[in-house]
Amino acid sequence: MVKLIDPLGSTEARGRIGGTVYNTWRGISYARVKVTPANPNTAARLAARALAKLCTKRWQTISDLQRSWWNDYAVEHVLSDWRGKPKRISGFNWFMKANFNRVALSLAIVDTPPVDPAPGALATLSAVTSGNAIAISWTLPPGFPVSSQSLDIWLSYPMSSGRQPKIEDCKRLAFSPAEAGSYSTPAVVPASYGIFARVIHETDGLASTWRLVKHTREAITFDEVGPSYPTIGVSLPPGDASWLLPINITDLDDSLVTMELLESEISDSLSGSEFGFSPPAVCSILGVLARVYCAESAPGRFTARLRDASGPIGSSKILDIPYTADEWLSFGSSSDMWGAALTSAILTQSEFGLDLTYSPSDPGTSTCSIDAFELTGYYST
Repeated sequence: MVKLIDPLGSTEARGRIGGTVYNTWRGISYARVKVTPANPNTAARLAARALAKLCTKRWQTISDLQRSWWNDYAVEHVLSDWRGKPKRISGFNWFMKANFNRVALSLAIVDTPPVDPAPGALATLSAVTSGNAIAISWTLPPGFPVSSQSLDIWLSYPMSSGRQPKIEDCKRLAFSPAEAGSYSTPAVVPASYGIFARVIHETDGLASTWRLVKHTREAITFDEVGPSYPTIGVSLPPGDASWLLPINITDLDDSLVTMELLESEISDSLSGSEFGFSPPAVCSILGVLARVYCAESAPGRFTARLRDASGPIGSSKILDIPYTADEWLSFGSSSDMWGAALTSAILTQSEFGLDLTYSPSDPGTSTCSIDAFELTGYYST
């Protein structure tokens, strides 16, 4: 902003010329660049606008008598903001707030005001770090009717530990059944967070006052077992062909496991186990990294999956590759649980290991040669 004397050759100028805006503030003439407010049409913003439009149209279609009921309700009730301070709002705003909550819960709009009182606030709200996430838990007031009640959970953006979170800093994280008592966030970066939660009565959309807990998710320090080679290597059917000399995956020594397949055929599972892991009995497994040394392979698809004493566990990892020679192929990571509930006891099993299949994508006969398997397990105590 630039202060002006005799703007545009006059005593005072107001308005816009091109990209410059002229105005006067407390007797001081100034000019500034015209700024267009940002209006990002994000999915969340568009959804909120659509919801406001839907509820506003509904308010316009209800009867005068129903609107008078909402206005009477507004006279008899006050709304508490996120700080717990009471404030008066109109019947229209009560209608909008109640139905915003119901529609967010995928429930129909109600045309009449609530009959029952608003639900009580949570008795307690707490949070602890759980791996890369935050585990939230709560307790309900004694005698609280848990039926038709949902917990509305909001999470702030990452902030410094000295900042006091506000509801304006947050976005809705999830709805959870009030009786569940706990909820785990998605993975979050190390930082301080504000977690707000309130109870919503599904019947009429009324909400309790907010409860706030502030939590700092510290950076995780972890230890590892491995990297280790297996001591057992076998070829497990069913498949279109068996691996030759599967025991050769037990060391990186140019002794190869080989396979020949036609296009679209799938190999047996090349399975390695007995990695000799011994993590602490009491620890949290964070992830498993698997590496396969491919001496040579025609273009195709590798599919890797962990196994334990019961057989294959969790979900598969798929890697489509071009022609490959003398390269480590990686599956998973230090924070990847492979879709399985991995524990110290599972990693300690002699049967814990890795299964690998191969399917070529080139026409004709394709060859695949594997030199070694390697696993690394990551945990925190």
